[in-house]
Amino acid sequence: MNDVAQKTSLDGRCIVVTRAEAPDGPLGTLLAARGATVRHWPVVQILPPEDSGPLEAALTKLDDYDWIVFSSARAVAAVTQALDGPPSKARVAVVGESTAEALRLEGWPVHLTPREFGADGLVAEFSAREPVRNKRVLYPAGSIALSTLPEGLDQLGAQVDRVVAYRTVRASLDGSEIDSGSLDAVTFTSPSAVLGLHQAIGGPAFGRVLQRIPAIAIGPTTAEALLQLGVSSAAVADPSTLEGVVEAVVDVFNQESG
Repeated sequence: MNDVAQKTSLDGRCIVVTRAEAPDGPLGTLLAARGATVRHWPVVQILPPEDSGPLEAALTKLDDYDWIVFSSARAVAAVTQALDGPPSKARVAVVGESTAEALRLEGWPVHLTPREFGADGLVAEFSAREPVRNKRVLYPAGSIALSTLPEGLDQLGAQVDRVVAYRTVRASLDGSEIDSGSLDAVTFTSPSAVLGLHQAIGGPAFGRVLQRIPAIAIGPTTAEALLQLGVSSAAVADPSTLEGVVEAVVDVFNQESG
């Protein structure tokens, strides 16, 4: 194997995928294509809202909003599946490139993407470039999404309507491999996955496994969720996409072997 192949291969590495995806899902497939053995630990399940009324009501009056803000591809899916097309008036903002790409695939425009991906980055972008005082903002999000974005926009004077677009619930997990020594890295693609793993295996085991093997976060918001649980050394994907996560995993091991 030549030097380039060695630096791009994950042969012999066992990587944990915590996002809710099938065994042939996109992140697992990308990792396997680089030679990794993939362990799927879907620590959360994604379900429709318990009460879809607030989301449906908001979507029937999209023209009342100046902005619609998305912080995840799952929120994009929930909204675009309920509509025939993008809003005619409301402009669209996202926290990062993977969310933007999900919108573009549905034929939606993206008017604002922060230079520094994440909720804090988007709030800063609004503050610097797009005054939102007295503007109406629709924020469809997961049931346990962090409050960073709506609170930040509220502080800028926006009128934010947060509605639940999907529900994130804890999934059962067989964590028998946690202390087996067979795992090499854990990937996280959302703050809910971080919290889900922490809840599923318990705080002591969570801290133990992430002291021993590296954590890879899809972006700064997910890295912040890890930091809040005591994991300060997570690698952060750049760009904040599934492909970026894979490259971050490769970089972690290249650094170890370099």
